[in-house]
Amino acid sequence: MSASSSRGKIQALEGLRGYLAMWVVVTHLFQFSGHPLLGLPVISLLTSGHHAVHLFMLLSGFVIALLIHQRPESYGTYVRRRFFRIYPVLFFGVLLGIIVHPMRGELLSTWWPAFFDQDLLAYFNKCWQAFDSHIIAYAACDFTMTNGIVPNSVLPYVSVAFNGVAWSLSLEFQFYLVAPLLCSLLQPLRKHLVKVCLGVFAVMLFRSFVFPPSNGLPWSTHGAFLPFNIEWFLLGILSFHLRNYCLSVRIQDFIKIPLLPVALVLSLLLARGHAAKLLGIGFEEVIGDTLPLIVWTYVLCYMIDSDAGNTGFLNRLASRALESRLALFVGSISYSIYLLHNPLIIFVEWAVVRHLGIHTWQSCFLVTGAISLPLILGLATLSYRCIELPFMRAFKKAPSPALTAA
Repeated sequence: MSASSSRGKIQALEGLRGYLAMWVVVTHLFQFSGHPLLGLPVISLLTSGHHAVHLFMLLSGFVIALLIHQRPESYGTYVRRRFFRIYPVLFFGVLLGIIVHPMRGELLSTWWPAFFDQDLLAYFNKCWQAFDSHIIAYAACDFTMTNGIVPNSVLPYVSVAFNGVAWSLSLEFQFYLVAPLLCSLLQPLRKHLVKVCLGVFAVMLFRSFVFPPSNGLPWSTHGAFLPFNIEWFLLGILSFHLRNYCLSVRIQDFIKIPLLPVALVLSLLLARGHAAKLLGIGFEEVIGDTLPLIVWTYVLCYMIDSDAGNTGFLNRLASRALESRLALFVGSISYSIYLLHNPLIIFVEWAVVRHLGIHTWQSCFLVTGAISLPLILGLATLSYRCIELPFMRAFKKAPSPALTAA
């Protein structure tokens, strides 16, 4: 199956969204079960949901660039469309987070201390106390999507208030506001690419000096202020131009070579010296923040291969993984999964799990996951059908639905 668009969406990216959303869900299931962040290779990967969020940023840069170039529209129309694509579900997710806020406080005081990792428990306590002391101010920041802009020196931990993933939506909307300008700078690649890349590197180099830590806290938790994560979005935009270049120039001898196997072999050759660490406890040490780039390279090569008509075993395998019915279904509801899973996990632990006599993080993880996952998928499906789809249809201009950001 081709990675080209189906009903206005690139199926490979739709499936990728589903995997990334579930990766974040599993990470938070570990976190809200008191997992002590053991250095086990598989668990280390599953508890590294920030890699999935970085992949969401890459994907968003790619898709927004595609949207801007395929459907020219006024800046006001573009911003309204992007706002109403993300805000309705965000509002619902923040509201649920505020509702379960007292439940989280009860878990912190009565149940979690029995088995939670102490560092994690201390962090949760600091966050909860900060939110509870100025609940209106934190709620206002969440509902206005300014929680990623307000620094920690003003409201500590504001970016993760009530719903721990809402910070990335503030970051996303900050990117939306400047994306047309960034795309216009990057479109004439030969003239402006070097200058833009140097500018990005300069931001990365000096941002810690421009935004110094205050009171022992970073300026923005998780880098929810755009200058702290702008490079991921820019790499996504550049990926869009790279894909177009590979397909438009039609360098026959180059395009006929499947890129996905080449990328896989090269990455394995580069990692061969670190095999012992990868199989041991050093996954994060070896891979680190390169994991999103590696995964994105695989997906990008698969899309270029598919659109160029190249097929092979690895391409067929990638197609089955990214474009199966299950992957596409989960991908279609992935935005609601991403925003609604945190409050649901808290509610399940408060309403059910704490009454079952469970006092280990392993048992908490298994029981909470077994109960909450069906609820998350069910509520996300309802949210997609009753909130997301009506707003998308209301703002649909073309006969086919628009490509949407992660």
